[in-house]
Amino acid sequence: MKTVCDAGGATYPSTFKGNKITPTEGISMLPTFIEGSGKTHEYFYWEHEGHCAVRYKNWKIVKPALADAWELYDLTDDRTERTNVAHQHQDIVKKLDEKWETWANSHQVFPKGKDFQDNVANHFNKYAE
Repeated sequence: MKTVCDAGGATYPSTFKGNKITPTEGISMLPTFIEGSGKTHEYFYWEHEGHCAVRYKNWKIVKPALADAWELYDLTDDRTERTNVAHQHQDIVKKLDEKWETWANSHQVFPKGKDFQDNVANHFNKYAE
Protein backbone atom coordinates (compact mmCIF):
# COMPACT_ATOMS: atom_id res chain seq x y z
CA MET A 1 0.00 0.00 0.00
CA LYS A 2 2.87 2.39 0.74
CA THR A 3 4.14 1.96 -2.83
CA VAL A 4 0.69 2.69 -4.28
CA CYS A 5 0.26 5.79 -2.11
CA ASP A 6 3.77 6.98 -2.99
CA ALA A 7 3.18 6.48 -6.73
CA GLY A 8 -0.14 8.31 -6.59
CA GLY A 9 1.08 11.10 -4.31
CA ALA A 10 -1.60 10.10 -1.82
CA THR A 11 -1.64 9.93 1.95
CA TYR A 12 -3.03 6.82 3.58
CA PRO A 13 -6.01 7.90 5.69
CA SER A 14 -6.30 7.28 9.41
CA THR A 15 -10.12 7.29 9.36
CA PHE A 16 -12.95 6.61 6.93
CA LYS A 17 -16.50 7.78 7.57
CA GLY A 18 -15.62 8.31 11.20
CA ASN A 19 -14.10 4.84 11.66
CA LYS A 20 -10.46 4.39 12.58
CA ILE A 21 -8.44 2.49 9.94
CA THR A 22 -5.62 0.12 10.83
CA PRO A 23 -2.40 1.90 9.83
CA THR A 24 -0.66 0.51 6.77
CA GLU A 25 2.72 -1.11 7.21
CA GLY A 26 5.70 -1.59 4.98
CA ILE A 27 7.89 0.54 2.80
CA SER A 28 7.49 2.19 -0.55
CA MET A 29 9.24 0.22 -3.26
CA LEU A 30 8.71 2.96 -5.83
CA PRO A 31 12.43 3.90 -5.88
CA THR A 32 13.24 0.28 -6.71
CA PHE A 33 10.80 0.32 -9.63
CA ILE A 34 11.98 3.69 -10.94
CA GLU A 35 15.71 3.64 -10.21
CA GLY A 36 16.37 -0.08 -10.08
CA SER A 37 17.62 0.08 -6.50
CA GLY A 38 16.21 0.73 -3.08
CA LYS A 39 14.68 -1.06 -0.15
CA THR A 40 12.51 -4.10 -0.64
CA HIS A 41 11.03 -6.59 1.78
CA GLU A 42 12.80 -9.83 2.51
CA TYR A 43 9.47 -11.69 2.47
CA PHE A 44 6.32 -10.88 0.49
CA TYR A 45 3.00 -12.22 1.78
CA TRP A 46 -0.45 -12.14 0.28
CA GLU A 47 -3.90 -13.61 0.44
CA HIS A 48 -6.48 -12.93 -2.24
CA GLU A 49 -9.84 -14.60 -2.79
CA GLY A 50 -8.89 -17.65 -0.79
CA HIS A 51 -5.37 -18.11 -2.13
CA CYS A 52 -2.24 -17.62 -0.02
CA ALA A 53 1.39 -17.10 -0.98
CA VAL A 54 4.79 -16.20 0.37
CA ARG A 55 7.74 -15.12 -1.75
CA TYR A 56 11.27 -15.35 -0.30
CA LYS A 57 14.31 -14.93 -2.54
CA ASN A 58 13.86 -17.47 -5.36
CA TRP A 59 11.19 -19.46 -3.49
CA LYS A 60 7.42 -19.11 -3.64
CA ILE A 61 4.84 -21.16 -1.77
CA VAL A 62 1.17 -21.08 -2.77
CA LYS A 63 -2.05 -22.78 -1.70
CA PRO A 64 -5.78 -22.28 -1.53
CA ALA A 65 -6.48 -20.88 1.94
CA LEU A 66 -8.36 -23.94 3.18
CA ALA A 67 -5.99 -26.51 1.66
CA ASP A 68 -3.67 -28.56 3.84
CA ALA A 69 -0.56 -28.61 1.67
CA TRP A 70 1.56 -25.86 0.17
CA GLU A 71 3.10 -26.05 -3.28
CA LEU A 72 6.69 -24.78 -3.59
CA TYR A 73 8.30 -23.35 -6.69
CA ASP A 74 11.91 -22.39 -7.40
CA LEU A 75 11.39 -19.30 -9.54
CA THR A 76 15.01 -19.29 -10.67
CA ASP A 77 14.42 -22.49 -12.65
CA ASP A 78 10.63 -22.43 -12.97
CA ARG A 79 9.23 -18.94 -13.50
CA THR A 80 5.90 -20.29 -14.75
CA GLU A 81 5.35 -22.37 -11.58
CA ARG A 82 4.82 -25.72 -13.27
CA THR A 83 6.98 -28.01 -11.11
CA ASN A 84 6.02 -28.33 -7.46
CA VAL A 85 9.21 -29.13 -5.50
CA ALA A 86 7.65 -29.12 -2.02
CA HIS A 87 8.54 -32.77 -1.35
CA GLN A 88 12.19 -32.15 -2.18
CA HIS A 89 12.46 -29.04 0.06
CA GLN A 90 10.24 -29.69 3.06
CA ASP A 91 12.49 -27.54 5.26
CA ILE A 92 11.79 -24.48 3.09
CA VAL A 93 8.05 -25.21 3.04
CA LYS A 94 8.04 -25.50 6.85
CA LYS A 95 9.94 -22.23 7.27
CA LEU A 96 7.70 -20.30 4.86
CA ASP A 97 4.54 -21.85 6.33
CA GLU A 98 5.59 -20.62 9.78
CA LYS A 99 6.29 -17.16 8.36
CA TRP A 100 2.87 -17.16 6.66
CA GLU A 101 1.06 -18.14 9.87
CA THR A 102 2.82 -15.40 11.86
CA TRP A 103 2.04 -12.78 9.22
CA ALA A 104 -1.57 -13.88 8.70
CA ASN A 105 -2.27 -13.90 12.44
CA SER A 106 -0.69 -10.48 12.98
CA HIS A 107 -2.62 -8.93 10.07
CA GLN A 108 -6.11 -10.27 10.79
CA VAL A 109 -6.18 -12.31 7.58
CA PHE A 110 -8.34 -14.99 9.17
CA PRO A 111 -10.98 -15.94 10.15
CA LYS A 112 -13.12 -14.73 7.27
CA GLY A 113 -16.32 -16.37 8.48
CA LYS A 114 -18.77 -18.95 7.23
CA ASP A 115 -19.69 -17.06 4.03
CA PHE A 116 -16.05 -17.12 2.95
CA GLN A 117 -15.70 -20.83 3.68
CA ASP A 118 -18.93 -21.62 1.81
CA ASN A 119 -17.83 -19.52 -1.17
CA VAL A 120 -14.42 -21.21 -1.30
CA ALA A 121 -15.97 -24.67 -1.01
CA ASN A 122 -18.46 -23.88 -3.78
CA HIS A 123 -15.68 -22.45 -5.96
CA PHE A 124 -13.61 -25.62 -5.68
CA ASN A 125 -16.63 -27.90 -6.12
CA LYS A 126 -17.64 -25.99 -9.24
CA TYR A 127 -14.33 -26.77 -10.93
CA ALA A 128 -14.07 -30.33 -9.60
CA GLU A 129 -17.01 -31.55 -11.66
